[in-house]
Amino acid sequence: FLRNIINKNTIIKNLDLELKNLILIPVPSSKKRLKWRGFNQAEFLAENLSKNIKIKISKDLIRTKHKKAQAILTYLI
Repeated sequence: FLRNIINKNTIIKNLDLELKNLILIPVPSSKKRLKWRGFNQAEFLAENLSKNIKIKISKDLIRTKHKKAQAILTYLI
């Protein structure tokens, strides 16, 4: 489905970038959340986007702490 939304020509035209200079870096899930969910959605999206528009992907980041999900955090001013 990403092919219909994003393609190389759109990215180059709109952002004036060369794809060979881009690298996707998905944010890793914590071990606890990965075990609960069964997959890392950021990595899943990055891999599919990488395949569709031929951008390199790097999985070098390592999550060291488990944090609360942003969806349950309260907004403070």
